[in-house]
Amino acid sequence: MAQFLQKDLNALEDKIKIITQRLREVILDGAESVRQSSETWHDNFGFEESSRQQKMLGKQLEELQEIFQSAVLVQPRESSDTVAIGSRIKLLNVATGGEKEFLVGSFMVLDKKDDLEVAYTAPIVTPFFGAHVGEIHEVSIGENTIRYELVEII
Repeated sequence: MAQFLQKDLNALEDKIKIITQRLREVILDGAESVRQSSETWHDNFGFEESSRQQKMLGKQLEELQEIFQSAVLVQPRESSDTVAIGSRIKLLNVATGGEKEFLVGSFMVLDKKDDLEVAYTAPIVTPFFGAHVGEIHEVSIGENTIRYELVEII
């Protein structure tokens, strides 16, 4: 189950439409390449490139359609004592005292309205999803593990 805000669900639907249209164009281009050189299809760059693009776009389309079919529309929480989609959170690096702020977004943030918006699946946000102020979690970033404290849900 992938949770989406309306804006990102709309953007996902638009992206599926764009890829579908592009795939149709690539298929037509590939068919044209075969017609122009049907005896030498194995040496036909246009045909080979079309085949590569069809596979790539087909895979992208399939993945996005699966996400769309499992998508659940959620409303952003305006106020809450736990971190949820729509929460603006402030994290404190326990070791350095540095603070970071994030806006918790959809499974895929496709229509970014705020520079601080990140997907709830982002490694720095995931441990805090459902957390309360004061909770400390370890976050793996590359080879480093950093301890962050949730200091505020704004």
